[in-house]
Amino acid sequence: MTIRGLRWVLLAVCLVVGAPAQAGVVPQATTAMSPAQAREDLELAIDAVEAALPNIYWHQSRRAWTMAKAAARREVAGVTDSEALWRVLRPLLGQIGEGHMSVEVSAAMRQAYREAPRFPLDLLWTEEGAFVLAGYGEAAAIPKGSRLVSIDGVTQPDLLRQAVAVTPHDGVIRTGVMRELTGRGFASVLYRLRGAQPSFRVGLDGPA
Repeated sequence: MTIRGLRWVLLAVCLVVGAPAQAGVVPQATTAMSPAQAREDLELAIDAVEAALPNIYWHQSRRAWTMAKAAARREVAGVTDSEALWRVLRPLLGQIGEGHMSVEVSAAMRQAYREAPRFPLDLLWTEEGAFVLAGYGEAAAIPKGSRLVSIDGVTQPDLLRQAVAVTPHDGVIRTGVMRELTGRGFASVLYRLRGAQPSFRVGLDGPA
């Protein structure tokens, strides 16, 4: 996993670990990492963005950034894989509100996503709500235009806030995030936020 920013920022924080390579043997990619490495990578990311972004306090106060870093340092204590580290690091960086900065996942993380069950609905995200565009598997029969109410008890507005926190955006502007979520984008973000889930409890309102 790497941090990547456009304009003057190009930051690389490698979070991919594996067994030591033997001569002529290519190690298999893995998301596993030690807690010590997770802490080190978090501190490297913090140092990198603070050094590279002169406007880091444009959309947040110094106190808010200090509190967010302290919370991330507490949360990283139990991290043992890059998926969990992403869930600590991405919201922290999202708080900065720099829309040109992203966190690029590793090959092992992409492979885990391809092999995992995922949320079975494509959604259209708008300021008025999220609406079903298509369903897959058992969800294929859900009528198009149905409005999302909740997933596993988490309401649609809270789901949007969670998605905004981990998706590149400028300040408090959510328009670009909703474009990213529309279609299969939300399924990808939900996986990054939660990990693999075999099933979902979805609340919907039928189409008007």
